[in-house]
Amino acid sequence: MFNEIPTRIAQRMHDLEERDSKDRVDGTSTAAPAPSPPETGRFIALWAASAPSGAVVEVGTSAGYSTLWLALPCRATGRTLTTYEILADKAQLARRVRQAQRPST
Repeated sequence: MFNEIPTRIAQRMHDLEERDSKDRVDGTSTAAPAPSPPETGRFIALWAASAPSGAVVEVGTSAGYSTLWLALPCRATGRTLTTYEILADKAQLARRVRQAQRPST
């Protein structure tokens, strides 16, 4: 699952990590809180992969960093992932994540 992270997803993860790193240095505030470290993302993905069968639901999408990690086991097992975000600015960031998850045409 981690050896075959699609390029677009890996790039979006990297972009969010880089944004967080810059924000920590210059104190810039973005619409999203700091993403979890990659180790936490891997844990979330492993946890989701070992959960009983069925859909995966995420509440509080934020910028979509955890969503990307949750998407990996969902893609590998054919499960669906539904994520909810009520804040418009965070939902807009997450839409870019959704684009990263879609296969290139």
